[in-house]
Amino acid sequence: MKGATSRKRLRPTQNTDFSVKEHILHSTAIDESDPKRTAFPSHFRDIISPIVITAPSGFPQFTLVLQQHGFLVSKPRNHIRVDQLVFRKDLSDWIESKSKQMPIADNEASKFIFSMKGYLNVRENFDQSMTPTLHPDEVFQDSLLHNLLSISVLQRHLTNIILPAISEVSCVASSQEQVDRLAAMLGQLKWLPSRAGLTSYSSIMLGTVETATNLAKKTLIRFYPDIIPESHHSQVATTLKNMLETADSPIVSAIMDCFSSLDISLAEWDGVRDAATTQMLNAPLQDFPAYFAFLFRTEDATNLSGIILGMREKLELIPLGGDDAKNAIHMVEIVEKIRFCASVNPNMVPIWTKQVKDDLTSDSSSVKPLDLIMLLIFGETFKAALVPLRLICLEHKLVTKLLDNLLQHNMPIVNQVFQTLTKLCDSFLRNPKDAKAYSSVQHILVKLFVALSPLETQEITSNLICILMNGYPNSRDVVLKILTEITEREPKKLLMFAPHFMGVLEGAIKFPAHQIRQLMNILATLAHVKDCTDSERFGCEFTILLRKYLTHSNTQTRCFGVMGALATVHQLSTNSETFNEDRILELLRLAWSFVKREQDPCCIFFDELSNIVDALPDKTCQEFHELIAQSFVSSWTNMESTGVPLHKLQSKQTTLKLTVQMEAGVTGDETNENTVLVFEEKPLGLSPHVIPSQTRLVCKLTEKTKGEIDLILAAPLLFPDVNLYYSHVGSIPACTFSQRFQLGIYLIVGINYFRECISAFVGKEDASLRIQVWYRLTNVVFLQQILSQNFHEFPSLPMAYVTGKPTVSGGGGASTSSDITRKKPKPKGKKKKKKNEDEEDPLPEESLGFEVCVQPPQLIPHLRRLDPTTFALLQAPLSIGSAINFSTIWQKLKDGADITTVAKSVEILSPESLSLLLLEINQQTKDPANSFNVLEVKDLVKWITQQIHIIRPVLENRSAKKCYRSLDECFQLILTTLSSYCEQVSGLSDCEEQEKLSERVVSGLTAELEIEENLDENSKIHAAVKFIQSLSSCIRQPVKAVEHLKSLASFHALFPDDDVVKTTLGM
Repeated sequence: MKGATSRKRLRPTQNTDFSVKEHILHSTAIDESDPKRTAFPSHFRDIISPIVITAPSGFPQFTLVLQQHGFLVSKPRNHIRVDQLVFRKDLSDWIESKSKQMPIADNEASKFIFSMKGYLNVRENFDQSMTPTLHPDEVFQDSLLHNLLSISVLQRHLTNIILPAISEVSCVASSQEQVDRLAAMLGQLKWLPSRAGLTSYSSIMLGTVETATNLAKKTLIRFYPDIIPESHHSQVATTLKNMLETADSPIVSAIMDCFSSLDISLAEWDGVRDAATTQMLNAPLQDFPAYFAFLFRTEDATNLSGIILGMREKLELIPLGGDDAKNAIHMVEIVEKIRFCASVNPNMVPIWTKQVKDDLTSDSSSVKPLDLIMLLIFGETFKAALVPLRLICLEHKLVTKLLDNLLQHNMPIVNQVFQTLTKLCDSFLRNPKDAKAYSSVQHILVKLFVALSPLETQEITSNLICILMNGYPNSRDVVLKILTEITEREPKKLLMFAPHFMGVLEGAIKFPAHQIRQLMNILATLAHVKDCTDSERFGCEFTILLRKYLTHSNTQTRCFGVMGALATVHQLSTNSETFNEDRILELLRLAWSFVKREQDPCCIFFDELSNIVDALPDKTCQEFHELIAQSFVSSWTNMESTGVPLHKLQSKQTTLKLTVQMEAGVTGDETNENTVLVFEEKPLGLSPHVIPSQTRLVCKLTEKTKGEIDLILAAPLLFPDVNLYYSHVGSIPACTFSQRFQLGIYLIVGINYFRECISAFVGKEDASLRIQVWYRLTNVVFLQQILSQNFHEFPSLPMAYVTGKPTVSGGGGASTSSDITRKKPKPKGKKKKKKNEDEEDPLPEESLGFEVCVQPPQLIPHLRRLDPTTFALLQAPLSIGSAINFSTIWQKLKDGADITTVAKSVEILSPESLSLLLLEINQQTKDPANSFNVLEVKDLVKWITQQIHIIRPVLENRSAKKCYRSLDECFQLILTTLSSYCEQVSGLSDCEEQEKLSERVVSGLTAELEIEENLDENSKIHAAVKFIQSLSSCIRQPVKAVEHLKSLASFHALFPDDDVVKTTLGM
């Protein structure tokens, strides 16, 4: 038989004297002649034979009777040859039949019971009787003691033995060994088929707990539902309810577990639940899992809602973790218990979710960190939980508070919901409709990356890289911001994934310029981390890759390499730990040597270098200032133009008539009076498209090196004759295709050159430079008006920035404009209505405003941005009368007039120049790459408000009908500017920055009002909104009324919860 040969035979026991109370019966006498003995399988006989029972064992009656009914008492384990139910039935019948014999005291049943008591009074026998019994089929069945307890006639005798033993052990149990022995005793009383005649059994068991030690109490209470009859469970509930008020933490846990298994009436259940709910609010953190297991069994929605609400408030009052590691472990247990309860009780999820949604609607500050955790857990299986999660993510302040709390106190819990949280962020980033949540997602992912281990951050990084390669443009912007912040905080951890970013470069060539710049800055930072072997290795690979890009035959790839090289230069310059001036010079010289003869890479080199001039070391700036300035002078100026025949300065390709024009009458530099800027390409030279970007770089380098200004702001241009080509309607359409092509290029290059000059010189104190800046602003307005009126006539116009092209061209020729030649729209004729002489002259419903005449939207891609410092020109007063005649100004200066006085007289805005500045502010405010620079202009709202106070009297009185229309257009642009400015401020994710800029808006709007200086903040807000409301007196058209309402709405967005604003606006 199976296993028979592998078992060892038991050795016969030696005959010794046995004491009933000190020894255990080691063997059972087996009668070999008994016919039942042969019924044992052979392998079973091998286990127990040969066994000899002798009289000194003391309990032959007990063991022999058990043997006769199929139960063998032996060591180390008892055996049973029949099913335990059969054994119980046979033994019960035998006892019942023998108990009828007379005399009762000497019948076999009485002797058996007496022998059983003697056997069990020996501790070793007692412990042996509690061990599981082995069946011939090698399966374990109930112990001997449990089998005997299942026989009704023996229960009273056995409980008289076991209950005192339980009471004795429970009084002294102080070690785990004693507790285990107590649990073994209690286990014998579980699931008995009946408890006949045990009238005081439940009372005895409940009374035992009063004298038991804490360790024993915990064990006893947990066994009560299984060892006390269901009919007495109400008595158990009453006892435990009284104990709950004074019980220690381990006991509370056992009590709540016991409550969860009791079978009591509904009324008793409600009383216990109410007591447990009240007790929970004062319980320590470690008891919460036990309370949850009981309380979350509640199915009634009203009661369950109260339980959840009380629990949420309680957990907010407890310090969640702190420096105590045990509390963090307890919180993990709580979360796990709630997760389990949610899977068992489906009513729990919608109730908790609804409470959080209601809190978000009424007062988002009442949402707790635990709510965020629970919603993340619920969101794994219940889609309804995702709704409040999305609402939470839309509030950046709330996300910051909740997540920072969790990361600071409950990192183990964050680890449990980490995957759900990253999946949620990933779903936000992949959906462009969730852009409002991007700031919250950025905060979440950065915090998680910093707090988690490198292995856990792998999932975050892989998701970010996938979105970077395949996501929407807005999503890529957010991902790059996240990676930039991570690079600044944890570069060494991010270096583990550097090879993945190298793979991103292959597809990043098609990214927009600002995204390429951010990506290159990230890689350059990772390549220069101090004291990091991985960074050194990656830096070598990155440098090799840059050289490959810079020397590539494809122009687009070379442009990509230029941005990478300049990003590396910036990193080397700004990081004090990695500063290396020789390395900076080497990279700049390398990049310049490969791009100095190509238009597109050269433009990118100039623009990117201009952006980082402030960070470059002085030696590098000095060398490149001399290099770039010399290149500009030799390429684009003619120092002897007055002695050169005019026909030699004409355009050779298009036969345009060029004249020296737009010369300022004051230069301040006698050596450069004969300098002329020539926008003609020389043999083997650069295209004139690089002039604006090169101008910007030279000005930046000159300012950094504190050298002389080599570019002359007052120098005239060799430009197509304005009177011949631009002044008459129909002149440009009459030109040939080639001429119109060149005329458009001249206009764009000239306008952008003047724009860069204005940006470079606008803040200078020198009077002559101030006059030239205002003159160049007039030139820009004039040329942009010409360009706007004839925009459809030019076959192709160069883009303002090479990186702004749809595709980077191969260099050399004019780049393709995104606006190809289009047909000129025919104006619709309208019948004129006669009017009475007394009627006011109404404004036409459709008029060509400044947005169309000065800077239409289709012109924006071809114009270089004005520096935000240029908006300081808004401080100048607005001229309602005629424009300044600069010819008169030049004559005054020649006649010896005081230049300071003349400078003040020209610092006046015309409606056209005011509209140009306002349109520029609007355009830059809406551009995410530049909006913050505009918002940082300190007194911008104050300057705009000053213009309102100048325009307002004219619009209200309609006293100057000739200029009314132009001022009305300026007023509409002012409203639009205020609206867009406030919208951008209200959309900032940085709360401190938003608060600071909101104060600037209020102070700017109230700067010109007659109010007390010591007014509180609410009074100033009230005055500001009243001022915006009062502007309705200037409105005559629905279009302006709409802009006025937008400005009010955007101001309200700055203070959405302010009662003053709501009251003033009638909300």
